[in-house]
Amino acid sequence: MEKKKLFENIAGYDGIKEELMNIYGWYKDKELLNSKDVNLPRGILFCGEPGNGKTLFIREYSKALDCPSYSITGDNKDVCKEITETFAKARKNKFALILIDEMDLLIGKDSQILRVLQSELDGLNKNGNVLVLATTNSRRLLPSALIRPGRFDRLINVDAPRGKEVMQIYKFWLEKLHVDMSNIDLVHIERISRRMSCASIKTVVNDAYLRGKTKLTTKDLEIAREKAIVGDYTKYDPLEYRNYRIAIHEAGHAVMGLRFGKHYHVYNAKFCSSGGYTTVYENNNLEDSIEKRLEQIQISLSGPLAERVFFKRHDVGSVIDIDRAQDYCSRLIERTCYNGFGDYVTPIIDNNRPDTNEHHRRTEKATYKILKKQEKDAYRYLKKHKKEIRLLADCLYTKGEITSDDIHKLLNIDDYYGSSINKRMIPQSAIAYTSSLEDNNSNK
Repeated sequence: MEKKKLFENIAGYDGIKEELMNIYGWYKDKELLNSKDVNLPRGILFCGEPGNGKTLFIREYSKALDCPSYSITGDNKDVCKEITETFAKARKNKFALILIDEMDLLIGKDSQILRVLQSELDGLNKNGNVLVLATTNSRRLLPSALIRPGRFDRLINVDAPRGKEVMQIYKFWLEKLHVDMSNIDLVHIERISRRMSCASIKTVVNDAYLRGKTKLTTKDLEIAREKAIVGDYTKYDPLEYRNYRIAIHEAGHAVMGLRFGKHYHVYNAKFCSSGGYTTVYENNNLEDSIEKRLEQIQISLSGPLAERVFFKRHDVGSVIDIDRAQDYCSRLIERTCYNGFGDYVTPIIDNNRPDTNEHHRRTEKATYKILKKQEKDAYRYLKKHKKEIRLLADCLYTKGEITSDDIHKLLNIDDYYGSSINKRMIPQSAIAYTSSLEDNNSNK
């Protein structure tokens, strides 16, 4: 079966498709199937965040192999019995598949279920009469004893699409809806869609189509992204103190994004019905370094830290930014063995045993060190650039949105309040409120 036909419903992810095609060929090779000296994979584990096609890959792959398939769902009261009975049914066939979606939820904290599953995997014929396909949202949620050679031999990461994959997915869904793409700049759309899931991209295209049918422009997709993903369904005049606080928060992200202009580009900052957001995307640079990842952490922290600079504390809405920064830290540790104080170092964490308490303890300790160090550096920078933050926040508070051009223009003006944007455009109550908070907090 041709690759295009095999994965006709999946756009992008060429590397994953290539690997799955190889495995597909092995199972169609009678000589390999009958060989006593070759061990075919017993399990393929698809890892990655929700919405990027793990389950779709399993569904498409099971259809392509054209053989009996059995699912373990965990719906039965006796999950252990369900596992043993499913494997027994599969073994009766010349070749069969067993599908386990979200395997981490199936196992949970039940060690008995884990032992039964491991035992059944160990009992599979080495020349591959049964292949297990499973998914998980995070490899770290599964014990290393399960994801080792002889059980799950292939780990396939289905992460959020990047670069040309984003464009391929947009193009796939636009073509499916017969949209004329002559007025759509896919390069620009890719830049503002980084870190979006495949499901989110599909939602954006669908929303744009519902509003504009087949005649779409780049702007239509931008608006659809704001409405479908960010939740911006209203345009309102920000006249409350809370909104000025949001403006400070988003201006913090923008200023920090500008600081790391070598690797990142600040696209815009905007108010929306759920609060506000700032779009900062990576420049087209193939280099992937520790330096870039640390900058990413500081950009995530800069919104809450900007609030702290002006108000001595941050709002509850900052939790998402802080959680994201913490996740970036954990990934940095897991993937590069970075301990927060140097470059690449001798692994401080045994990545082959992610289920041990010692692993979790070391991961948390290293994450805390990185987070505190980057937080300290970012806070110091933002405090030094309060004027620039205030400048952008005032404009955002007034206009509701500032673009990259606005940001660069504003920060090149020497005498801000003597220029085209007048201080009186900002309600005096808001300025007095913010200033009084700063004064009160400075006297504590």
